[in-house]
Amino acid sequence: MAWARIDDGFHDHPKITRIFDRNPGAVGLLVFAISYCAKHETDGFIHAGTVARLSPIQSDRDEQVSVLLEEGALHKHEDGFVVNGYLDYNLSREQIEEKREIDRERKRAARNRKGGSQ
Repeated sequence: MAWARIDDGFHDHPKITRIFDRNPGAVGLLVFAISYCAKHETDGFIHAGTVARLSPIQSDRDEQVSVLLEEGALHKHEDGFVVNGYLDYNLSREQIEEKREIDRERKRAARNRKGGSQ
């Protein structure tokens, strides 16, 4: 299971409070986007079609995305967006894969030790 990291000061960070003051739903969309990126190991990229599923009412979504872009929480990238600073707080796909491999090796070694002592 993947985990998204959000700073415990997220709720009162000046950028987030500006976003909330302009459009509270935009903060929700940003958190959904961060969660999506963690689950799918996208290194902070989120496809525009996914954003449409996360915020299905187009007029709301257009305003939310506009606010997030203007405040620098999202950046346009080809056919979607990148969450600003995502990799500052969350592991990259490569780091996750390395961590999983280390964990597999540790478990394999533990099984071998257990099996060899019987």
